[in-house]
Formats: sequence, C-alpha cells, structure tokens
Amino acid sequence: MFYLEIGDRVMYRTLLKKYLVKYADRLIITVTSDEDFEGQPFYQEFQEDIITVKKVREWPGTIRSGDRASSYYFPYNMKVAEYLKRYNCFYRAVSNDTYTWMESLDSIEADLAFMNGKEEILYTITHERETRIISKALTQELRQNGYEVYSHR
Repeated sequence: MFYLEIGDRVMYRTLLKKYLVKYADRLIITVTSDEDFEGQPFYQEFQEDIITVKKVREWPGTIRSGDRASSYYFPYNMKVAEYLKRYNCFYRAVSNDTYTWMESLDSIEADLAFMNGKEEILYTITHERETRIISKALTQELRQNGYEVYSHR
C-alpha cells in the first residue's frame, strides 16, 4: 500500500481521466447513514447506472463499529471521470468558528474506492485525509509522471 498526495486540481483531473480510467472498472462510494447520498447531484446523475447497493461495516481502508454504512457500486468510465472532475479533489477541509471537518462530493463525507473487478486499485479515507494506492502498476506509473507517492505517512 502507498499513500498519494495530489498537488493540484490538474493532477487530480489527470488521475481521474488518464490513469484511473485505465486501471479501474468500478467506483464504490460509501457513506454512513447520517449522510444523504441519494440527494446528491452525483447520485441523481448516475442512479440509473448503479450496479448494486450493499449495507456494510467494512470497506476499503475502514472498519466501522456501530451502524452499517451504504456502499453504492457504479461502473467507472470516462463519463463518471468527467463528472468527478468538477470537485477538483477527492476531499477538502471545511470549517466554521469552532470545528473543522472533511467532506467530499457535494458537502458530505464519502469514501471512494476505485476497483478492477474485486481488486482494490485506489481508495480514499476522507476523515483521515488519505488517498491510498494498492495497485503496484498504478503506483509505478504515477511516480514516473510526477505524482508524490509515499510508502508511509
């Protein structure tokens, strides 16, 4: 496993469209029960493409105690990559006067996992501010193209 630091939105967008489209065929978006994913623009745009929805306690990078989360499985293709470009990054810090939290997509906390079949390629853990790469081939290609990839944090 490797950790990925994405320097800017150009690198993020290139990752989505050039590399992840090459290595991944599915996208899993996992949200906890207190998040309204079905009210999200992403869900509205791609609800017809959903492969399946599973109630889970474990997903890439996370083991949850308590209530189950929902994992939504979508095909990953250029149409999805183009849509995800609008966010400029996988997650971002948001704060008010007293608290800072992490969010992704449109103001919810969601973890994204890019898969090839059942093989994990890359996933995010939003609340940890982490993007992890599992694929050695993707890791090598990203390093060769100027991405910051680390073996530990």
